Amino acid sequence: MKTLAILLFPFLLFAQQNYTDNLVLVNGKSFPCMVTSISDEKVEIIYMNYVPEKTILKAVSLITVDKLGEIYSAEKGFSYKTDYLNDFFEKRIDEFNKQKEIAAELERISTENKVVNDKSEIGNVVYRGVQGTEYIVKGDESKNRWSFGVLYVPYFTDRLYNVVISSSNPPSFSTYYITENEINLEGQLAYNFQPDFSVSLDFSYSDTQSEIRSEDHSRGMYNNFDEGEITKSGLSVFDFSIGLKYYLHNRIPGKVSAYVLAGFGKQFAFAEETSEVLFSTYPNTLVFENNVEEYLEDLNSPWHFNLGFGAEYFFNQSLSLVSNIRFLYSATTAKYDSRSTYIGQETTYSSSREYKTSYVNTRFGLGLNFYF
Repeated sequence: MKTLAILLFPFLLFAQQNYTDNLVLVNGKSFPCMVTSISDEKVEIIYMNYVPEKTILKAVSLITVDKLGEIYSAEKGFSYKTDYLNDFFEKRIDEFNKQKEIAAELERISTENKVVNDKSEIGNVVYRGVQGTEYIVKGDESKNRWSFGVLYVPYFTDRLYNVVISSSNPPSFSTYYITENEINLEGQLAYNFQPDFSVSLDFSYSDTQSEIRSEDHSRGMYNNFDEGEITKSGLSVFDFSIGLKYYLHNRIPGKVSAYVLAGFGKQFAFAEETSEVLFSTYPNTLVFENNVEEYLEDLNSPWHFNLGFGAEYFFNQSLSLVSNIRFLYSATTAKYDSRSTYIGQETTYSSSREYKTSYVNTRFGLGLNFYF
């Protein structure tokens, strides 16, 4: 029986110290506690290791109580009558004191058994034996520091660059871009290294591929020919960024927390631009070479920096709804080189062009975050 009491003792003490009430001051600071009394002027609590404390009600923004929920807010006032609340607190503190007496008796029994230097961790409490018994309550800050989110981006403005190479002799070249308003999905892995700060890794992927086959055939008395070409064009884009997020208010279930964010990253593009001639019956007197794929990859692989703000609504400690708007500054440089060689004429024509660009785009997102 004594052994059973010794094993149950850490559980009982944890149940006392893991306060389920919460008091939030007007400066946003949050305190787990047990409310013992309340009036129109002040509120009294038990805080930390059974330390009694009180504060004026004007300094309080929100009070939530286990089994009752929100009992007071600076905006709405009291959710219950103060007489009803104080009756509830009085009955609860009586039960609380009984549990303290039981815990004290269990500690005395465990001391008599001389259980020394026994170390075990149960839940959020580290129990370190009887001689100089020590209990460490880790608190909620050790929970749910990681999160994974999926952001739906219904409004997404960005540039995708492409080129046009003519069939002239030698071929001419021009660069153009498309400003797209499209739907996109982004993933985010984040770690809260401080209550108000988190660092995140954002990533997204898109891919566009096309293939065109063209054929021309002619049959006649004086003109017979077959011509054709297969052209393939594709652009795959992978984007990532590392960011820092700062919450302006404590993250409390059932409340909205605003935040600001900043980050930097890079977009990586992989291009395909190939052409295959069909039905070749005449020798080719022109050899045309270029670095168009490398050029497109450089153009569509900018470095970028972003600033933004947003809000996050916490359903509970494990799930939240998040929305934000970000402004991205992007910049890149690319160089296009080409060379045309005329076989049998010992003539070579080469050209080189450098393209530099910078721009700002906007992204608005809405999604879910899962904390673990």
